[in-house]
Amino acid sequence: GSVEAFLEIKAAPASVLGIERRADIALVDRMVDQRLWRVTIQRLETHSGITATEKRNGVLMTGTNLSIYIKELQKGVINDSRVQFDDIREIYLKPSDRNGQLTATLEISDQSSEAVNSLYMNLRDKARKLEKTAGISIQFDPLPIPQAEKLDPHLQEVIGNAASSIGLSTAKVDSGTDSPSHEMIRIAPSATILLPVDPYSNRKKEGSQLSEGANLLLHTLLSLDKELQSSPLGGN
Repeated sequence: GSVEAFLEIKAAPASVLGIERRADIALVDRMVDQRLWRVTIQRLETHSGITATEKRNGVLMTGTNLSIYIKELQKGVINDSRVQFDDIREIYLKPSDRNGQLTATLEISDQSSEAVNSLYMNLRDKARKLEKTAGISIQFDPLPIPQAEKLDPHLQEVIGNAASSIGLSTAKVDSGTDSPSHEMIRIAPSATILLPVDPYSNRKKEGSQLSEGANLLLHTLLSLDKELQSSPLGGN
């Protein structure tokens, strides 16, 4: 048969969700546009005689300059944009050709795809300037990641009503695209319930939060089943 709805529930640190003391339950409103690139920085062979140490230092300096520029971008962006340049993943010198190379991961996310494109092009322009001044190659290779989607508003309403009926407050948050709901949205209406937890709380409090989440899920399922039973096609 068909899938009428998909509900996902999981715990997440309240500090990450940004709703400390604001709500008992977080509902994911939409998946932000999140993109990843593998950034490879390596020295160009401009002339002979350059030492392996010089190559390595040039690559590291360029990586540092790019990282500093990204921090400046982070300070200048508005809305909920995020630009992140991960710690250096690999630094190595190949003994065969003495070619220093650095790789890292770049992540840009925002509620707006246009903002992501603008930030990326801004960063690419800076990388091109660094290439010219340092004799360095900076390559951006896109990494696969699901595209942003908006979760089902009716399911969010049903969950919100169910939460109110058992005395739980809710808040809407944005989330990345790394969740089963993002995949299931292509098949059926989907929603994600997040339980804001304090990683430093005691087990008794954490157990109470998990119990509240399970109770909310039960009431939501009962409400959805009631809707399905009263629909023209009925339900099973």
